[in-house]
Amino acid sequence: MLGVASAQATTINLSTHSSDETDPALLSAVLDFQIINGGNRLSLAVQNTSAFGINEVYFNLSGNVTSIAPKNGAWANDNVDGNVSGDWSLLLDQMVNGFGVFGVGLIDGVGNQTSVIGPGQTTTFTMDITPGTLTMDDFNVLSTGGTPSAFAAAKFIIGPGNDDSAFGAFVPEPGTGALLMMGMLGLAAARRWRVA
Repeated sequence: MLGVASAQATTINLSTHSSDETDPALLSAVLDFQIINGGNRLSLAVQNTSAFGINEVYFNLSGNVTSIAPKNGAWANDNVDGNVSGDWSLLLDQMVNGFGVFGVGLIDGVGNQTSVIGPGQTTTFTMDITPGTLTMDDFNVLSTGGTPSAFAAAKFIIGPGNDDSAFGAFVPEPGTGALLMMGMLGLAAARRWRVA
């Protein structure tokens, strides 16, 4: 569920929906968003509560956001304390299987997948954002063009069947989603971000 703990924190629990026949309940993760550093920095803790690995995370931003980049231009250099390694990329306007376009995608490096968030692990991404007057309302935005649209999604890989993989997403109840979507249509249409 999407829950606002305060004006500066939001938690999204995945998954209500799956991109394939995988039971959405098996694709579970907690995304904890916090605005810090006077409103110009985003901390996103991704807690993997599934039996899968996670190698992609997606979320949305309102048109108020004009720039987003890894903190000080680079991710942390180690993965020992739950900080992300340099193997992750931050990409904008990413299409996610069936759930539409998300404003931001955090994508694991290819190859040996050294940055996969394993079962039971938590990894924290810290990003600089502009302008510095953001609130959590800037992160409560649905993806565009999806059937259904979602607040956030993740790619779950190397599951219990070894070759299993699926996207899990948090999709709001139809009535709630329609109201939020109407309020956010103008913001989504105005999205113009750049990676700093």
